[in-house]
Amino acid sequence: MADNVPQNQPNGLAWIKEACKNNHILATEYKIYYDIRFGNITNLPKLEESLETAANKHKSTRACNTLAEFSHAQ
Repeated sequence: MADNVPQNQPNGLAWIKEACKNNHILATEYKIYYDIRFGNITNLPKLEESLETAANKHKSTRACNTLAEFSHAQ
């Protein structure tokens, strides 16, 4: 299937951002980890706030683990 569908990373990321605006849980978490791995982390408190939301509101164990790693690193 991948041969038939052209890849367009900026367009795909725009769809992820749109889903985040509509409070889609999985899209929000994907965007958080995308920002951690590939993004330019300039606003760490905002990133931690997003992780706390994912951990508390959406019960994400991965977000809890990432918050624990951030706390341990500080």
